[in-house]
Amino acid sequence: MRSTVDISAVNQGVFRFGMTNNAANSVAPTSGAWFEYVNATDATHWRYCYANNAAATCAATTQTVSATTWYQLEIRFVSTSAITFNLRQLPSGTLETHALTAITYDTGATNKLSPVYVCDATTTTNLICGVDYFQWQGIITTSGGR
Repeated sequence: MRSTVDISAVNQGVFRFGMTNNAANSVAPTSGAWFEYVNATDATHWRYCYANNAAATCAATTQTVSATTWYQLEIRFVSTSAITFNLRQLPSGTLETHALTAITYDTGATNKLSPVYVCDATTTTNLICGVDYFQWQGIITTSGGR
């Protein structure tokens, strides 16, 4: 899945994009995989996360988050034990890739997952999140899949 996003301010708020079981600001997902910017956790970096029906495992990227700057975020679910996170500042930033293997994450077997965008201000100031597009593609390998 891939999307191009920007946020209006980097001194507040919560932004998440991915396949998760939770679309609430105040409760972090416990299943799936996502990118996030959570000011209270890391005020300067994008983070990539995954979870297996428990607290998430997250790591900071080297990319700092800048207000009103577009970023392309991509999550590739490679297998039930591998995910690749790609991040690029647009228009011509360097591609940053984090290929995780031998991990355990909930693919939706325990908690159903949905495509999620969360854009919530944590102060009384508005937080505006821009989404240029959302692309989701994949192959269903189960019997009867299309």
